[in-house]
Amino acid sequence: MSIPEIKVTLLGDVGVGKTSLLHRFIKDDFLSDPSSSLTIDIGRKDIQCNSKKVCFVFQDTKGFESIGSYIPTSLFRSAECVIFVYDLSDLDSLETLQSWKKKLDNFVETYVSILVGNKLDLIGERFKGDLLDRAIRTTNSKQSFQVSAKSGVGCEDILQFLVETFHKRGCDTLTQSVNLNIPNTTQPIKVCCSLS
Repeated sequence: MSIPEIKVTLLGDVGVGKTSLLHRFIKDDFLSDPSSSLTIDIGRKDIQCNSKKVCFVFQDTKGFESIGSYIPTSLFRSAECVIFVYDLSDLDSLETLQSWKKKLDNFVETYVSILVGNKLDLIGERFKGDLLDRAIRTTNSKQSFQVSAKSGVGCEDILQFLVETFHKRGCDTLTQSVNLNIPNTTQPIKVCCSLS
């Protein structure tokens, strides 16, 4: 019997911590020096729900956003969930999420949208305000989180939310606790491209 897979794409500006979040989700560890090479990082996280597993396939742009408008369309196509990531210590990154959503909407009609503010460890307290409310509306986010990929604060809440949101695809019923300690894999995929 195959394990149901849910494709989750992380989008946001360079430096907001998408690669560190992916590493935290998969390895439950902090990646202090992510490579800035042009790759697509794909990480699999199998999560046990009662007697069944659900596999979340996380995809990270890892550097492509730094070269302007070219983002491999494979990141967008068939995404069932998109995590829009911004840097809590740089609120300009929150304002650019609308352009990410417009690009995404050219390829995907229906998806679950989550807004994640990363680097909570740098600001110490949760951010509130009109700018955040507007970003939640702009990205049609079902849920908003403020986390730290460095310390891990709040990251497990995102995984729990994903499990609860997609449980019908892989789990008949959810228990109060979900086993998040199943071995997982990550693999960078080198992508060759020529820019004119």
